[in-house]
Amino acid sequence: MSIKHALLSSLLLVSVSAAVLPAHAEEIVVLEAARPVLYQNGGIGSDEQAYMRKTAKDFNLRLSFSEAKSNEYISDVRLSIFDNAGNLVFNLQSAGPLTNLQLPDGRYRVAASFKGLTEIQQVTITDKQGHDLSFHWSRPAKS
Repeated sequence: MSIKHALLSSLLLVSVSAAVLPAHAEEIVVLEAARPVLYQNGGIGSDEQAYMRKTAKDFNLRLSFSEAKSNEYISDVRLSIFDNAGNLVFNLQSAGPLTNLQLPDGRYRVAASFKGLTEIQQVTITDKQGHDLSFHWSRPAKS
C-alpha cells in the first residue's frame, strides 16, 4: 500500500465522522473535517528531506522555506492558505522546512510568516500539474 493511499484512507476515516467534545463546562467544540487537506510537513535533517522529496510527486503543492544568503532551511513558519473566495482552507502553526499538500483544483493565496515577516504568493492548482513554491526571507527577521 502506498503512503498516499494509507494517508488518504486514514484521512477519510476522520472526515467521515464528526465529534463533539466538551472543552470547558460552558463550551462545546465540534470537530469536523469539511475540507480535509492531505499534507506532509518536515524535512529536518537529510533523511527527512530525502523522504519528503521522494514522496513529493504524490502532492500537487510543494513548499519550501529558507532564509539568509546561505538559503538555510527553516521551520516554525506560520502557514495559511486561502481559497479564491478568501476562505481559510489550511492553517499550520509550525510549517517547514518542507511542506507538501494535496489541494482541490482552484486558485489559492498562500501566506507564510516567519518571525514577524509575511510573504504571500498566488497559485492555481490543476489536476495536470504540481506546483513548487519557495518562500525565502533574505533580510534579518525580527527576533
